[in-house]
Amino acid sequence: MRTKAEINSSEWFGALPKGWSMVPLSSLFRFSKGLSITKADLVETGKPVISYGQIHSKQNVGVEALEGLLRRVPNDLAKKNSSSRVLPNGFVFADTSEDLEGCGNNVRNNLAHELYGGYHTVVLNPRRDFNSKYLAYLFTTDAWRYQIRRDLVDVKLFSVNQTYLLTKPMPSSRLKMPSAESLPTSTSAAPPSMQTSTSAVRSSRSSRSTRSLSPCML
Repeated sequence: MRTKAEINSSEWFGALPKGWSMVPLSSLFRFSKGLSITKADLVETGKPVISYGQIHSKQNVGVEALEGLLRRVPNDLAKKNSSSRVLPNGFVFADTSEDLEGCGNNVRNNLAHELYGGYHTVVLNPRRDFNSKYLAYLFTTDAWRYQIRRDLVDVKLFSVNQTYLLTKPMPSSRLKMPSAESLPTSTSAAPPSMQTSTSAVRSSRSSRSTRSLSPCML
């Protein structure tokens, strides 16, 4: 369990804007597990789902759920597992990675409809209505992911479960989270820890090999 001093520390982030503070990630999001599915559960039409294989894909930029990464599961299977539903502005984190670089890989639900977290995922749904685009960019940074990586031991397969994510400090405004309109298309004017862009993230991902585990690739 992290101490209050650790949570309030903004050393990894830099200077906090006025009216902002560090809070545990669990104060912004509700956590749940993704669907326990296999390839046999996938269908041509149904509810959209994304599993850790697609989250680790070099095509995933994190800040948006690309159609090419989505799979489908039967409507009745999804209905029976409503806790795995990812609401708009929610996130799906891969809960395993073969290397430290992939620890923290996720995708934001920027769609106007729900999708579902799939195999080996952790689902984060916002506790209140806000635009999570800022956080999506922040989640791509090494500065934020360091908090996850420093807790993990050097093993063949890294596990990034809910325990690791729940207490991770996040910058949060006591007044109002940023709206989509207030966010720059480029993050050059943003704090140092999130100075990146979608194109930069995509370029970085394209230079890597896919880190998903082939036996469970969905």
